[in-house]
Amino acid sequence: MIRYFNDYCNQLFPSIDTEIKNAVRDAVMQIDMSQHSWFTSSLLDELSQGDILDKIPFSINNDDGTTTTYITKGLVLSNTCDLQRDEHIIIAPLFNIELGTFNKDQIRDIKDNVYSAKMCFKNSSLDNYFADFSQSTSFNRNVIMKCISLNKITREASLTQFACYMLYTKLTVYYMRIENHEWFENREDGI
Repeated sequence: MIRYFNDYCNQLFPSIDTEIKNAVRDAVMQIDMSQHSWFTSSLLDELSQGDILDKIPFSINNDDGTTTTYITKGLVLSNTCDLQRDEHIIIAPLFNIELGTFNKDQIRDIKDNVYSAKMCFKNSSLDNYFADFSQSTSFNRNVIMKCISLNKITREASLTQFACYMLYTKLTVYYMRIENHEWFENREDGI
C-alpha cells in the first residue's frame, strides 16, 4: 500500500524539473505578445483570478527589519472560487520597471517573461509593469471587497484566456518546480 501511495503522490503533485522549466521559459520567449491580448475588453462580472486592482497597500520588508507601505497595482492570484468564500485572498504587487534599478538586459528579460518569479504584460497598457510573485501578500477578502465597493480600490482589468494560461504557467514553474536534485535526494522518503 505504501508503494502505491508513493507512486500516487509522484503522479499527483506536478513538480517541474529544471530542464522542463528552462524549456517552458524558452517557449514563452517565443510568444509574440503583439498577436495576443492580455486583458478582456470589459471586466468580468465578479472579482476573478488574474484581475488587476489599483491602490493596493503592500507592506514591503526592508533589510533593516522595518516595513514600508507601497501603494500600487496588484494581480489577484487566488483562484476565482476561493475569492467567493475564503477569508483571505492572495495578491502579487505590480512594480513599474522604470522605477527599479534594472539594467537594459534585465528589463528585456523581465518584459520577455524570462524570470519565473515575475510576470510582465508586454505590449499592453501595463507594458512597463510586472507582477512579483515573490512579494505576494495575503489580504482580508472582506476589506478588499468593501474597498472596491467604496471605489477606494479599482478593478482595472481582467485577464483573457490566453493571459490566464500564461499566469498558470508562470505560477506552476515558479512554485512547483522541483528542488535541486541533490538537495531533494537529501530529504527522507517519509513513507
